Amino acid sequence: MNEIQYSKKGKSNISLFYTSYQERQFYIEDEKVETQHAFKIILNKLFEERFQIRRVFPLGNKTKVLEKSRINTDSNSYFLIDRDMDPYLENYINPRTLDNVIELERYCFENYLIEKKSFEETIGFYISQETGSEYDKWLSEVIVDFEKVFKIALVSRKYNLTSCITDKEYVYLINNTHKLSGEKVGKLYDEKKSEVTRKGYNFDEEFQLVEEVLTGVDIKNQLVSGKFLWASLTNYCKNLAKATGGGKGMTDKALFTSFVQSIDLKNFEFLKERVL
Repeated sequence: MNEIQYSKKGKSNISLFYTSYQERQFYIEDEKVETQHAFKIILNKLFEERFQIRRVFPLGNKTKVLEKSRINTDSNSYFLIDRDMDPYLENYINPRTLDNVIELERYCFENYLIEKKSFEETIGFYISQETGSEYDKWLSEVIVDFEKVFKIALVSRKYNLTSCITDKEYVYLINNTHKLSGEKVGKLYDEKKSEVTRKGYNFDEEFQLVEEVLTGVDIKNQLVSGKFLWASLTNYCKNLAKATGGGKGMTDKALFTSFVQSIDLKNFEFLKERVL
């Protein structure tokens, strides 16, 4: 059965139908069904002794979630937004100053998926041989290139350049692999350097400033979008399974579901602190 489609206004107001069914309402950015379901699972595990969630409500993007938070001042409604790279920008407003708005402590939801424990539990279901070092191998092969992409993206945000990360999770990956194309990353650097230079600024100096701003930042969880890391990791899992003769039934959806089930709830304790 196809899922019922709602208008933008309908999506924003559908929670009204659930106020008598669930004690708390949670709004999120991501409209993907899998992400909605994942948040529902996690919230119910977190708050199982206090209340149950039948549905979370996706609004499409951060702007819409914040707009809804200003309209809906109900103390039992909570508005979850991605951290993104906002904290590194000059106009950043700490969401803790906004009633019932909760910013994730990591870049986005997928950053909570890409943990070694979840990888090992999931890949162990599909592959019988020892895979203990595979997660570290994957991360070491991609994190430096992803770090460079998102440092470039941060400079781009500062100068309002065309986004180089929006909906581009697979753009920098070599076809059907987990690795990034050095050629594509280098080309991106040159393109953004040219754009910043045309605005009268020194890109290399700006890039160095970014390095200083990010001192001490958790690169994997707070600079690089989990959506990019997840795209790379799913390719890695599928290719690892193929190479070892395993992986029967392994699909992107199956991997996502398994990683969600293995997610470490301790990383969501900040939600308890804000909600209870």
